[in-house]
Amino acid sequence: MINDADRRKLFEALREAIGSEPSELLMELLPPTGWAHLATSADVAMVRTDIDIAKTELRIEIQDVRTELKGDIQRLDANIQDLRTELKGDIQEVRGEVQDLRGRIDGLVPKLVAANIASMIGIAGLVLGAVSIA
Repeated sequence: MINDADRRKLFEALREAIGSEPSELLMELLPPTGWAHLATSADVAMVRTDIDIAKTELRIEIQDVRTELKGDIQRLDANIQDLRTELKGDIQEVRGEVQDLRGRIDGLVPKLVAANIASMIGIAGLVLGAVSIA
């Protein structure tokens, strides 16, 4: 394993052999930690394969989520349609009940008016009778 002291010795030897400027350039081109730490073409290909596999798995998962979401939306649409149908039925039922109440009220109004008139006539008769006694 190359350490900093070894690198320094190499630099000094190169500087004596080829000069300062080329030695510095060559040292800059060498990796700072050794060649074993650099990725090889095989390493890059393996990572690329892993990425391709991950992309494929992700695409499958996204497709599954899309399919599930479409199913959920279809079920929701069906539920909304059922609620609309139920609501329309309830509205029709309430309209029918309101019509029935109107019919009852319309039938009761003449009877209430007649009863009110009869009671007013009765009260007027009582008042006249009381006035004639007094």
